[in-house]
Amino acid sequence: MPAKNRFRHQTYSNSPPGGRYEVLTPGELVDLDSPAYHAELNEARNRLVAADVQAIYLLHGTFAGDDLLGILGEWERYSPTRAKRWRGGVKRIVDSISGELGNYTAAFANRLAADRQPPADPQIPVRMFSWSGENQHFARVDAAVRLLDELFSREFVTGRILLWGHSHGGNVLALLTNLLAADGETFQRFLGATGYSEEGRNRGQWDRPVWKRVLDKLDEGRRRLSDVKLDIVTFGAPIRYGWDSGGYATLTHFVNHRPSEGIAEYLSSRPNSLEDLRSSSLGDMMQQLGIAGSDFLPSLFAWSNWTTERRLRKFLQLGCRRRDYWKHLSLGMRVPADGFTWLVDYSNCDANRAGQQFGHSVYTDSRWLPFHAKQIAGRIDNSP
Repeated sequence: MPAKNRFRHQTYSNSPPGGRYEVLTPGELVDLDSPAYHAELNEARNRLVAADVQAIYLLHGTFAGDDLLGILGEWERYSPTRAKRWRGGVKRIVDSISGELGNYTAAFANRLAADRQPPADPQIPVRMFSWSGENQHFARVDAAVRLLDELFSREFVTGRILLWGHSHGGNVLALLTNLLAADGETFQRFLGATGYSEEGRNRGQWDRPVWKRVLDKLDEGRRRLSDVKLDIVTFGAPIRYGWDSGGYATLTHFVNHRPSEGIAEYLSSRPNSLEDLRSSSLGDMMQQLGIAGSDFLPSLFAWSNWTTERRLRKFLQLGCRRRDYWKHLSLGMRVPADGFTWLVDYSNCDANRAGQQFGHSVYTDSRWLPFHAKQIAGRIDNSP
């Protein structure tokens, strides 16, 4: 999407994609934590250090969060401290159950941060950013605001920040780019869609101090993060919100994809049976299924979000009707309209993990970390 995207949604088509892409078949996968593994990862990390990457943030996707039903979001209105503590407890339970199946773990972050390197070697702080994980517009909007609050609070001055988002964590980052680059009129329309007000009479957010801090800074000329450049990487992110090129420096996507005979290599056949979903023979089924029209309604525990969700659907998903879901799914587009996409056939050397969780968990497996880090470093090396 162009600069001044104004929160426009991506369109669904089977025509040649607007974004650039390349089909990639990886070679042999090295053993986890072997000398070759660490050598490859250290090489990629050193390239990121040389590119002046100041920090890396890992964003999980839907269903890997700390408030899947929106219960704690409601409770946070009355007891923020207690709700925050409970969120941490819920996330620890999710992490213990999921491990690396579609979820970033502390072990994953530690490997990326080079915890086994000698103290003299360069290291980059790696931070895991947690959000509710609800499959709704408001949850992703709220996550984008809270992530901006984290970035503003660190007071980065120069250099680069690498944002690494799995599944709908990638769409949180799409919203973040639109927030950073929104003009005044669009910014006010966004506030109206969320129902935000400083007095809190129109509830559209959970933590008013967080929202006020961020929105006040954005309202001061919609400034970017000083001279810091944002490098964004998504993994299996469904094609949803548009990206604003005024809000990032580089944008890279990874999609688990196996080309199908008889159709263009950037397209995928629609899954026609439960076996297609179970086997993930076409690649990442969740990346396909998670397009517009797949959001859940707010739970009964989050009753006050129903009106907000309806407004956000009209604002963020204009022209994408729920009844068009199957038509859009049949188009099979794998490549987003902006950025560069790697269409990776992971099954070539890791058929087991490439098919787990409907093909959606391969990206968060530590065994693939050196491969991903190498491709990302190459993209940043070639950026301005």
